[in-house]
Amino acid sequence: MNYFSCSLKVCLEDKNTATLVAESLSPDNFSTDETSISTEVEETYLLIRIKTRKGLLTLYNMVEDFIICIKPLLVLRGYLSLLEENDST
Repeated sequence: MNYFSCSLKVCLEDKNTATLVAESLSPDNFSTDETSISTEVEETYLLIRIKTRKGLLTLYNMVEDFIICIKPLLVLRGYLSLLEENDST
């Protein structure tokens, strides 16, 4: 079955703003029918990997929906970072 795999970098500009950067987009084969979304937290960005079998249009719609869902988390992460900076001073 054909899948599309996309790695996305969400760069944190400030506590309310994030920029989405497509790292790579390529067709791939997987043995599962499930869509998967995995995240990795790095120092200044979240790397989001999305795999779906429903094609590119669905992939882009998912990304849009996912960023809407994750934005409150980005705001929280920015706030926590500010607290950590204040604690270290």
